[in-house]
Amino acid sequence: MKNIQKNNKKHIIIIGAQRCGTTALLDYLSKYKNAVVAKKQRPEPKYFLKNSNYKNYLKIFQDTKIDKAKLLIEKSTSYIESIDAAKNIKNIKNIKILIILRNPVDRFISNFFFTKKNKYEALTLSQVINNFTERKFNKINFSVSPFNYYGRGIYYRYIDFWKKIYGKNCKIIVLENILKKEKKELKSLCLFLNLKFNPKIIFKKKNNIKYKVNMKLRKKLFQFYIKYNELLFKKYKVDIRNWIL
Repeated sequence: MKNIQKNNKKHIIIIGAQRCGTTALLDYLSKYKNAVVAKKQRPEPKYFLKNSNYKNYLKIFQDTKIDKAKLLIEKSTSYIESIDAAKNIKNIKNIKILIILRNPVDRFISNFFFTKKNKYEALTLSQVINNFTERKFNKINFSVSPFNYYGRGIYYRYIDFWKKIYGKNCKIIVLENILKKEKKELKSLCLFLNLKFNPKIIFKKKNNIKYKVNMKLRKKLFQFYIKYNELLFKKYKVDIRNWIL
């Protein structure tokens, strides 16, 4: 491995999942003392999709405070789908991986409207829900398929290889649980990250848009994800009680 970490800085990388509250999580953690966030956020850095050089990685944190920073935070949601990224990140010693999940039905719908908003999607939501086939996409413009609405919500498939590599240094968070019991969930998160919990720092959900969707379409999505959600619970004991129709 080239240029493995030689300092005592701690790293947090939020790897996804897309449209699950990753921006809100990044914003929350950025408020903690001595934390510096990767400057490039739109588009996300995605450095480890193709690179593993730690010295060059630090360049995405171009901030005057980086020398004094004790905590460096990056968010790149494409990482969750990339085995290469999981392997490349191993160059960092003091690393914690965060995966935040959301009811896959709501994640699917949000993903669709986000893609639609950016004018990449020509189909209607109904057409997309009834279309299970893999769709082609421009691999030059996208690191991952913008049309992987169904697959992106089968969370355990991605978690499997991240957990295999990072084990206890990889934490799964559920957005709905934070929104229901914020203090309890954030205390648990800070304990995992070895941060002193600050009750004055609020978790503010971003992109909080409620889309009006036909209930029949929601039910179809809900039924599709039941078996996958059960596997997620069985394998990783993820609390999904707040994932309701």
